[in-house]
Amino acid sequence: MKMLHRSFTLLCALCSPLALAVGQGQISVSIAHFGDVTVHSLTAPEDSSMVSSHVVESDQGLVLIDGQFLRPYAKQFRDYVDGLDKPMVEVLLSHHHPDHWMGLEYFPDVKVAAQQTVIDNHKRMAPVYLKQKPQEYGAEMVIDYAIEIGRALANEETIAGLRYEFTLLKGGEAPAQTLIALPDLGVMFVQDMVSSEAHAFFGARDLATWRTHLTELEAKKGDQVLFTGHGLPVQLRANAILDQIAYLETAERLREQHQHADYKTLKAAMIAAHPELKANPLADIASKFYIEKVAPMLREQRAAD
Repeated sequence: MKMLHRSFTLLCALCSPLALAVGQGQISVSIAHFGDVTVHSLTAPEDSSMVSSHVVESDQGLVLIDGQFLRPYAKQFRDYVDGLDKPMVEVLLSHHHPDHWMGLEYFPDVKVAAQQTVIDNHKRMAPVYLKQKPQEYGAEMVIDYAIEIGRALANEETIAGLRYEFTLLKGGEAPAQTLIALPDLGVMFVQDMVSSEAHAFFGARDLATWRTHLTELEAKKGDQVLFTGHGLPVQLRANAILDQIAYLETAERLREQHQHADYKTLKAAMIAAHPELKANPLADIASKFYIEKVAPMLREQRAAD
């Protein structure tokens, strides 16, 4: 792989304070240059779990990786992309969780692509999210219809003149999640496999498989620049994957300890264990999902065994 000049710029380093009403913050922007290719990363404030969306800019146009969640930040994302004044080629969706696709209502003119397993999960779960999320955030904050994923991605494709590799990981933060790589640039979008200085969705069923994927990713990453799906900085620190593994180990221990408690107890324990992390709303979502959905299911499985 040829050596490319890399440089990074953070245009807005501070997420909006939690004292603001939901949806009234300002999205943060960071820019990374890889030769003639620029990666723009936009991260929502904490009230939207610091979701990060990315734009890969080449001379042939713009490729978007994941959308935003809440409508105000989705609109800011659209306004930013419009300001780049280049054709939008496609949106690549990494996984089916709603915080990465609901805001794509602001991109009705751009086709969406994902790996087939991600498409299947989206079709299965979108009706659940469309019922659930307006109750949690308010109908004015989220989309009321499922975005359409127009085509299935192959394992390797050339899009807007750049070679992409797509690797499907089963189990972990989501039942299926795609690693999106630009191998000729030494860039990989790991999205929600790793959170950067922010809480992760530790309510997921299979933390052991998630840790295994991360161990393999750590061994293979080399000098690749990794971009995340939640938190700042979006370019991951050298020890970010190892920190995520340690975080999941803490989550497993606290989940076992508090499996019969209410979700607020688990949330408080995780926040106390990692006071350095942001995006507490994501800790709230993860704790509630684990206590109400995952823990009872795991107890039933153990009883059956």
